[in-house]
Amino acid sequence: MEMRAHTQAVWYGAPPKMFCAPKSVLPKSPKWNWAGPWCPAKGGWHYKVPFPNNMPDLGPYFDYVNKGGSCRDYDPIKAGGWNFCGGSGCPSCPAPVFNKTGRTDTEGCCWWGRGVIQTTGRCNFGKLNYYMGARGHAENRTVLYPDLDFCKDPESICKPTSPAPLKWIAGFFYWLNDV
Repeated sequence: MEMRAHTQAVWYGAPPKMFCAPKSVLPKSPKWNWAGPWCPAKGGWHYKVPFPNNMPDLGPYFDYVNKGGSCRDYDPIKAGGWNFCGGSGCPSCPAPVFNKTGRTDTEGCCWWGRGVIQTTGRCNFGKLNYYMGARGHAENRTVLYPDLDFCKDPESICKPTSPAPLKWIAGFFYWLNDV
């Protein structure tokens, strides 16, 4: 799955939209360096045209990220660029309880927040799928959304073609189970 989020903050040095891709496309995960470089103002001779918000082909964007690009992630970007932590990729937080070191790739990270309470992470999407989606249906349980596989298509919570109440139901589901 290759994906780029729809929104991001726009304060000075704000990180760009979240993204994910398989290791074959983005082998090492960078982090956003808000401190530099400064980006030229729109119309200036060093100005770089930002990538469009809705790109049907993310290939050019991932090429840019893989090269440690800067100043093209969104408009009006003021500063920032991609940093690869010494060239080896930037590790995520380790999980010492499970004997896991931090990962340095973006494979499988497309489970960021969606819906009114921001359903996030593989575990939460898995629970949603088990109790309310395609997995529950495949295991012969009565579920609200038998045709939606939340794990394969996390965007299904917010797609315009999805049932309108789903954004709220996913939020209530999280609240009732975890809060």
